[in-house]
Amino acid sequence: MINKAKKENYLIILCFLVYTCSYIGRLSYNSNINQIGNEFNLTYSQTGLVTTFFFFAYGIGQVVNGILCKKYNIKYVIFISLLSSSILNLLLVNISNVNIFKYIWMLNGFSMSVLWPSLIRLLSETISKERIGKAIVLMGSTVAIGTFLIYGISSLFVAFFKLSLYILFSFNNFICYFFNMDIKLQ
Repeated sequence: MINKAKKENYLIILCFLVYTCSYIGRLSYNSNINQIGNEFNLTYSQTGLVTTFFFFAYGIGQVVNGILCKKYNIKYVIFISLLSSSILNLLLVNISNVNIFKYIWMLNGFSMSVLWPSLIRLLSETISKERIGKAIVLMGSTVAIGTFLIYGISSLFVAFFKLSLYILFSFNNFICYFFNMDIKLQ
């Protein structure tokens, strides 16, 4: 029983980290929007259009993935979603064609939309009733913690916004590694 409890606690923490990372990845553009606009000489309309593309892709993706998450292997999809968001964040930092920003961020929105229904399904199917309350509290705190972290990192590196996105890329890949290891162990 202790071994099962440890596995469940590990999974809860891992899902917490994954969704916290998703908020970091989701808000990385918004938290650096002024720096990005200044770096590429963009208008407010151009920078706002990027977030609009994200919004629609994320919203539509939430509905679609909420229905489809019952049909796919959620552990692999969660891993791929977080990894692809990490790569898309890295692409955003390293491209100079601002017309592509909105499409990269649209893909990021769709990638992020996979996570919530998949993580909730994973936790509801694998966590015992004794620990589901802990999972709910931790998953509920991811929004605040992820938002605080990305805006904190972005404010520390305000002059070097690309550095904050590189930190995000590294952290997301670190979490992807552990999530991938969890998949291999089971």
